[in-house]
Amino acid sequence: DHCVTGVQTCALPICALGVEVEVLTPLYGFIDRAPLVPAGEQHLHLAQHSFHVRLWKHPTAQVTFADVPGLLDRPVPYGEYADNPLRFGVFSRIAATYAAATPTQLVHLHDWQAALTALYLRPVFPRRFMVQTIHNLAFQGLCGAHWADMLEVPHIARDYHGLEFHG
Repeated sequence: DHCVTGVQTCALPICALGVEVEVLTPLYGFIDRAPLVPAGEQHLHLAQHSFHVRLWKHPTAQVTFADVPGLLDRPVPYGEYADNPLRFGVFSRIAATYAAATPTQLVHLHDWQAALTALYLRPVFPRRFMVQTIHNLAFQGLCGAHWADMLEVPHIARDYHGLEFHG
């Protein structure tokens, strides 16, 4: 069995069951880069922009860090930045691409920062299991409707059964 998750501490208990776990997380600004080794590069297109993505591996753990300089390397995971929808749309697209390239059977998404991964991954792998865990309700990823086109949210998901918010 194979699982891709977004937070190492949540992944550890499942390892005891014999499940191979890989963690993909943004390379936030507070993460020590010294022990990391390059693990690949890719170009990603989203929101009419092109992004250069670098992947880094930790040498002693099953953790891969996604680096998009100026976008994912902010000093804290939670923060009110005007481009948060773009930041985490890009991270979600990276995560979907990463998961699609592995024999993953379960994708465990953490917080709203990774939520669009399911949306991006579902058309490619409709039978892949996905779980969403919310750790911090203070940051819900709310944004204006204009972001839906930019983040390539399908029209079918833009109602109260999908991603629309009324509150």
